[in-house]
Amino acid sequence: MNQAIRFVKIVGVTAGLGILLAGCSQTGSGLFSKKTFVEASASHKDWRRPSGLDAQTMYQILVAEMLVKRGQPAQAFEMLYPIAQRLRDPGLVRYVFQLSMYTYQESNIEKATYLWLEMDPKTPTPWKAAFLISVRKGDLERGMQQWQTWQALTEEPLYQDILDTAQRVTKSVPESRGGVFLQALSKQFGQVWSAPLAVGWLAFEQGRYQEAWSALNRAWQLTQKLDQGAEKTFAQKKTAQLLLEVALKRPQYGAELLDGRLRGYLNWHSEDLVLQQKVARLQVQMQRFDQAKQTFHRLLQQEPDNSAALFGLGVLSLQLQDLATAEQSFKRLKRQTAYRAVAFYYLGRIAQMRQNWHDARRFFERVEQGPFVVDAKIQLALLQVVMQPRGQGVKAAHQQLMQLEQAVVQAQLNAQAERGANNKALAKIWAAKAKLYTQEGKVQKAIAAYRQAIDYQPETQWQFALAALLYDAKQFEAYQRVLQSVLKQDPNDADALNALGFFYVEQRKNLQEAKVLLERALRIAPDRYYIMDSMGWWYFMMGDYEKAEVWLQRALDKQMDDEVLMHLIEAKWYAGKQQEAKALWQKYHAQYPRNVKLQALIKQLQHMESGRAD
Repeated sequence: MNQAIRFVKIVGVTAGLGILLAGCSQTGSGLFSKKTFVEASASHKDWRRPSGLDAQTMYQILVAEMLVKRGQPAQAFEMLYPIAQRLRDPGLVRYVFQLSMYTYQESNIEKATYLWLEMDPKTPTPWKAAFLISVRKGDLERGMQQWQTWQALTEEPLYQDILDTAQRVTKSVPESRGGVFLQALSKQFGQVWSAPLAVGWLAFEQGRYQEAWSALNRAWQLTQKLDQGAEKTFAQKKTAQLLLEVALKRPQYGAELLDGRLRGYLNWHSEDLVLQQKVARLQVQMQRFDQAKQTFHRLLQQEPDNSAALFGLGVLSLQLQDLATAEQSFKRLKRQTAYRAVAFYYLGRIAQMRQNWHDARRFFERVEQGPFVVDAKIQLALLQVVMQPRGQGVKAAHQQLMQLEQAVVQAQLNAQAERGANNKALAKIWAAKAKLYTQEGKVQKAIAAYRQAIDYQPETQWQFALAALLYDAKQFEAYQRVLQSVLKQDPNDADALNALGFFYVEQRKNLQEAKVLLERALRIAPDRYYIMDSMGWWYFMMGDYEKAEVWLQRALDKQMDDEVLMHLIEAKWYAGKQQEAKALWQKYHAQYPRNVKLQALIKQLQHMESGRAD
């Protein structure tokens, strides 16, 4: 692949209120799930039908029971709420509150909440529901007063109440109002670690990662001041997990976590499997592959059947061409029934890489369910190219892909597949068609097929593949537009920033913008050798050969790569270090016998120098 593309790619509001408010309950099981009325009543043992009820009231209660059994909670609520108002029976009032959650109607929840408050203002649960209702309506002052009442009544510690509030607000309150409310809490309780954590949690859920990062770092600082004990253990674990989640979304924060702020904590808590799984994922994203492998192995030492670690180690090893480790991981994963189909798919990919076509087909044919069914069928189609005479194989592959496409479309028409899953499957099929067209040398058809895949689902892997074809076809304006489209989707995609920045360098245009793009890419992914190489080449193009050499040497130290090697040799040559350039070429050029440009590089440089001398 050309230098410009040389990058590595790894891998209802009202209803919401009902769900979250239902979790407020301290009188029973929480969310009123699809139980019968009798089962639900059993969980509220303090309510029994009062004796001496008149016949009409008893009849209405019996009808309400039947309505709940038939899945008609709203109608049951309409019958029971007036009875609860009239009888003032505490158990019935609490039960009607639970039933209101099951209706998912905000007006019902509000009526039941304030009826309970009127009956029993010393119970914390209705106050929790009340403050959420007020915040949802934008009455933040009243909401804060109700929150303070709830917090004074609850037996939980303050830090836990704040966390509970963050969870409820994040899931059930409109973004702007929820953010203002949590900011107010954070201002009032600024020295309680969970207050900034609550702000960071909400910001993370809403995709405001920089704000989340700042707030969570504040929370981490406060956890450091806690005395050793259960609260400190819980606080640091919760905060560390959220910090890692933010870094997974924004890898530019990764080095600060893994090398700085969390380094000691992560080393001391290697037994925390969930935390270490996040660490491994972040290490992969940052392309610290050796560290990631060590983390996966450490996880498997503690829990040999850890499916996430087996899968992660397998995929990473496959990416690194370590087929033996990948195969071992997926064979172990295959023993777990829930992951058998996934393991078969990847064992098929390993067999493909070894060119064991019959084994590959055998594994792919065993993928009969799960998320990789379409992928396996696509690979079975592509296997036709290598398992049949060339002309026949390509024709058979196209035919199978067309049949698979028709089956996916028909499944959508028959309402057997969700639209999102259907579009993803169609995108994969068109991407496979693009690969076939590329193998056939039909570049324009391949470009059109990738565009069709992207129309179904704008995955960056297909956008990069499209960009590579456009670059090779010298359709540079279209190439530039594709990369700009990727950056519009995700302004922090380091690979797209690098590719566009290097393209400008290579074309000797927009050089200042190129530097801005490359510097931004390095902040996001400081360990990626090819971005270091791009920055070195920018300095080369600017005539600053000394700085170019520094960056290029750093890139080559990170990863031996023929393109980087050529760049470093040229930088040394133009920096007046011809003997070092020759020695570097002599040491490594034999490793890349197929790189014709590298093999002739020293002669070319000598010829250019001779031409300038003449």
